[in-house]
Amino acid sequence: VMAAAWLAYDFSRFRQSHLQLGNQAVTYVVAPGTSMSRLANKLEQDGIIEKPLYLILLSRISGAANKIQAGEYELVPGMTPRQMLTLFVEGDVVQHSFTIVEGWTFQQLMEMLHKNPMLVHDTKGLTTAQVMEKVGVKEAHPEGLFYPETYYFTRGTKESQFLRRAYQTLHEKLQIQWEKRSESAMVKTPYEALILASIIEKETALDTERTEIAGVFSRRLRKGMRLQTDPTVIYGMGDAYDGDIRYRDLKKDTPYNTY
Repeated sequence: VMAAAWLAYDFSRFRQSHLQLGNQAVTYVVAPGTSMSRLANKLEQDGIIEKPLYLILLSRISGAANKIQAGEYELVPGMTPRQMLTLFVEGDVVQHSFTIVEGWTFQQLMEMLHKNPMLVHDTKGLTTAQVMEKVGVKEAHPEGLFYPETYYFTRGTKESQFLRRAYQTLHEKLQIQWEKRSESAMVKTPYEALILASIIEKETALDTERTEIAGVFSRRLRKGMRLQTDPTVIYGMGDAYDGDIRYRDLKKDTPYNTY
């Protein structure tokens, strides 16, 4: 009887104890398919809890044993074993951020994605065409198709999943703007509108000048003229651009050259 009473007391003390984290939060990863017993033993090995059998018992009493979700979690000082189990059951995983910077080329975007350690690099080594196919991009060229903003994602997200989300966000935003277009707009599709907006953006960094430039381009299109804008030449030159545009560059046929 005394032994049972002592065990009950010790278990109660365990439930109310704090995780052994010191004064700093700890990021902890629960791997997919991890059983409750394996998780408890791993937490003991990592020095976060004592008496893993108590954690297993607590998980069975609370109904958490078969509801643990894989993922990356933040364990904070002062957290109890019960609070930790609740965190694992609710799947309240750590969110990481990645910002697609306005004006990045597709190549720059891919280089930065490949450097992010929280993403699964499932597009590394693929050609642009292969990446486009994997993501489900329908357009001929990837430039400007991934909406520039800050995205939040969980550890283990695939690059292709991240790109698909940014691609879908772009189309959602574009459709909203397309429905607001002027009746006199010279572009015929949302994609054409995106291309023209991207060219205008490269022409000037000043919002006050963009309306005027848009007017110039619209008049040229109305007259059937070429846009003849240098940023499209520079874009087509890629790494060959050294700060100067030569006559031969204006004559070179690229998918972007508006001369």
